Amino acid sequence: MDSINWLNIQLTPEELSKLNEVIHESVPIPNFLEKIVLLIQEDYPWEGRADKITCFHPSEFYENGQWISLPIHDKERILPPVFQVAQVLQAELAENPIQGSFQVLTLDVNGLHAKLACGISNAPFPEITLDEFSAEQRIFLANWITNVYSEALQSACTNYISKGELQGHFQNGLYIPLIAKMPDIIIDLVTKEAILPEPTSQSVFKKIWQKLLLFIKHLFRREK
Repeated sequence: MDSINWLNIQLTPEELSKLNEVIHESVPIPNFLEKIVLLIQEDYPWEGRADKITCFHPSEFYENGQWISLPIHDKERILPPVFQVAQVLQAELAENPIQGSFQVLTLDVNGLHAKLACGISNAPFPEITLDEFSAEQRIFLANWITNVYSEALQSACTNYISKGELQGHFQNGLYIPLIAKMPDIIIDLVTKEAILPEPTSQSVFKKIWQKLLLFIKHLFRREK
């Protein structure tokens, strides 16, 4: 199956728009990143995505610099497979009397080097598709991806924030949306002021606005 290069995600305009719409309250950064991973999963089979990469198959040939994902199973195969992002550092042709011509890959896997043989004709390999994953398995996979690639995911989000495409910021372990849900204290303030008798409606809203500004200034001073 195809996978995603979680080291360099490319969020679609629709995904960015949805994140800006649905995140109304401050959330812990891991929770926010997991929401992004789950959102990308919803886009499967990822037609036309710029961050899509192929899953390793021993019968295929690969090129220097190519990004691939390696399906990894637990020993007992109880948990669903996870997909480790790797880059081909070197792809060399080799040959032996039994297998004939094949390819030897030197991979960079999270800073570690590994070798794999591929380009082996008719090599058996189980095909995996995300459609086969249950909702619980997708959440497990999203949690694993978030833990393993949290630094890269947050870095990508910081880039989108700097360009104004993601409307929020990271602070004190939280993702804080630009337009957060109005705190209950402000709702109470507005409600109480609105029911007080005033000469004109203009003076009511002026008073509310002044108190709201004071609260926002206090809130920003507290966050800094």
